[in-house]
Amino acid sequence: MSEAIGGPVFIRLVTNNSQSHAVIEMTERVTPPETAPLPENNPDKYTKAGAAICMKQHTDLIDRLAKSEKFIEAKGLNKIRLGKKGGIGLVSVGLVNNYAREAFEELTMAGVDVSGISTLELAATLPYAVNKIDELLENCSTVIVCEELEPHLEKFIYMEAYKKNYSIKIIGKEDGTYKRIGEYNASTVVAGVCKALGIDVPAALTAPKVDSEKHCAARPIGVCAGCPHRGTYMALEAGIKKAGYKKEEVMITGDIGCTILGTMPPFNILWTELAMGASIPLAQGVIYSNVQTPVIATIGDSTFFHAGIPGLVNVLQHNINITVVIMDNGWTAMTGMQVNPGTIQEYQQGKWHQLDIEKVVKGLGVEQLYVVDPYEYDNMADAIADAVSKSGVKVILARRECAIQAARRGVKYSPVTLYSDKCIKCKKCINVTGCPAISLGESSIEIDKAQCNGCGLCTKVCPFDALVK
Repeated sequence: MSEAIGGPVFIRLVTNNSQSHAVIEMTERVTPPETAPLPENNPDKYTKAGAAICMKQHTDLIDRLAKSEKFIEAKGLNKIRLGKKGGIGLVSVGLVNNYAREAFEELTMAGVDVSGISTLELAATLPYAVNKIDELLENCSTVIVCEELEPHLEKFIYMEAYKKNYSIKIIGKEDGTYKRIGEYNASTVVAGVCKALGIDVPAALTAPKVDSEKHCAARPIGVCAGCPHRGTYMALEAGIKKAGYKKEEVMITGDIGCTILGTMPPFNILWTELAMGASIPLAQGVIYSNVQTPVIATIGDSTFFHAGIPGLVNVLQHNINITVVIMDNGWTAMTGMQVNPGTIQEYQQGKWHQLDIEKVVKGLGVEQLYVVDPYEYDNMADAIADAVSKSGVKVILARRECAIQAARRGVKYSPVTLYSDKCIKCKKCINVTGCPAISLGESSIEIDKAQCNGCGLCTKVCPFDALVK
C-alpha cells in the first residue's frame, strides 16, 4: 500500500515485508547533500535594516517591473487587434481572454456583428501594458474591461484616459456592469459587449434562470465518520450545560483546520474562524471586554504547533481566565495528512523526532491540564464543566488519532451493533452526532458499515439502547 504523508516530496510504502526498505529509500530522498554552497551574504538584498536599504529595494522592484514590461512586449504576450476607428474596444486579462473569444463566437452565431470591435488580450495585469492600452484608447470611444476580482486594470485605464485627455466611455466594475466577486465566463463578456452595442442579449444566449440550490439536497460539510472532533463538539455542548450555562451564552472561538467544522450543523458550536493561531488571542481579547460568562478557545494540534503556542504563552503570562481545548488527532488532516511535530514517531521522516504535545503544554507552565479521549465524550464533558468553573488558564487536551489515518494503519475498534427492534426512529443519533454513517431506513435507522469505524459516540446518545458497543 502506498501512502502520501508529507506532501509531494515524501512517499511512504507500507507493506508486510518491505517497510524498512521503503523508509530507507524515502530517507535518502530527503537527506541534504554532503556539501552545499552557503546562501548569498547580501544584507542589502535580504534585510530591511534602514530606510536606505528599503528605498534601494523599492527602486529595484520598480526597475524589474519595467524590465518585465519590455520582456512581455518583446515576446508578444500581449495581443492587440484594432477594429473600427471610434468604435468599441474590449480589454481582457489572463483566463478571461478565452472567455472573450468564446463570447465573440457565440455572438457571431447569434447574428451579432462583432467584427469591428477592437480587442486587447493581456497576459497579466502587472506590469501595465501602457503602450498597448494607449493604442486602444486612441482607437476607441467605448472600452469594455473584463478582469476578475478587483478592478485594478480598469482603474489604470480610467487614469490613463484622463492623463491623455481621451473622452472614453468605460464599461466594467466601476459603472456597475460587473461585480467584484465571483468567476467570469463567456456570458459575462457577452453582457458587457451587448451593453456597449446598446442591444439586448440575444435570446439564444440567455440562459434560463434556475435557482439550482432549491433543487439540491442540503449537504452541510462536516467531519468524517469516526472523527474524534465529533466527540469534542458534543462534549463542549454537554459540558457547557453541565456547568449551568446555555449554549449561546458561552463564546467558543475556532481556528483553521478540520476543527472549524464545528461551525456546521448539527453542532453549530464554534463562533469564529479568523487566522491560523488566532483562536486563543481572540478569546483573550473577548475576556478583556469583561464578558460575564466563560470563554473557550479551540485549536487543532497542527495549528497549535505552528502558530498557537505564542497565544498560549501570552495567556499564561497574563493569567487569563480561559479554557483552551487542543484537539489532537496526530496529523495535519485537512490539507492532506501531512505529519506534524506530534505525529507518531513511526511516521516521522529520517531523523525527525515526535514532540509530545502534553509535555510541551506542561513545559509552558500549564498547571490545570486535562487529558481526555473525545470518544468518551461524557468524560470529556465533565472535564469541560470542571474547567470552565475554575479561574486561571486551563487546557483540555482531547487526544484521539484521525479516523482516516487510524484506519489506514489498521487500527480496529469494536463494532457498533444496531438492535433495530428497539429503534423508534427518534433520530437522536443523527441529530446529535451528525455522523454520515447513520441514515434513516424504513423501520429503523441504518448504519453504513463501510463508513462506521466503531467510535461508539452514537451509542452514548441513544435513549433506547438500540445502539450498543
